[in-house]
Amino acid sequence: MKSSQLGRLRINTSSISSNVSEWTSEQVAYFVRSLGKSIRWTEYAKQCLEIDIDGATLQDATVDILVELGFNEMDAAKILESIASADGSEAMARRSLISRGKLRQGVGGPLQERRINNGENTVLPLTAKERSQMEKYGLYCALMDESEKQVVTAIENLNLQKEAAKQKSRSHFDKLINTIARER
Repeated sequence: MKSSQLGRLRINTSSISSNVSEWTSEQVAYFVRSLGKSIRWTEYAKQCLEIDIDGATLQDATVDILVELGFNEMDAAKILESIASADGSEAMARRSLISRGKLRQGVGGPLQERRINNGENTVLPLTAKERSQMEKYGLYCALMDESEKQVVTAIENLNLQKEAAKQKSRSHFDKLINTIARER
């Protein structure tokens, strides 16, 4: 019987199923820890245990979701690509690319159209982070539009004041010319 130790946790590695969706959080932690040698991979494994990420949950995750949970973006992508390889899931590999922003196009309302390698369009829900960024972007756009309107109005007012000042100057100049002409 082959086993591994992650902290105090002992995992029987011979019992890890080839079907990722059947993995327990302990098996996910072992798998994640096996992907890298640095301390951060141990931390990721502990994170999987702390928040109880099992195989099915990991299969449903995206890079963005893992990043929100504290994973580095590149490491999150590596995890999902490794899970896709372990599971043999082409759809999982495509989701990994989509969530990393490699294949995104367009910006939309609550859903965003994203193009997948094979050319078909798939509509996926935005993550909370993406939704927040879209809302901020919308607020910034509204602020810029309002600012532009205020600038245009200010320029129009300045042009009106300029024309009024020109008229006043012409009128004053014409009076001076008439006064000079009368005095000669």
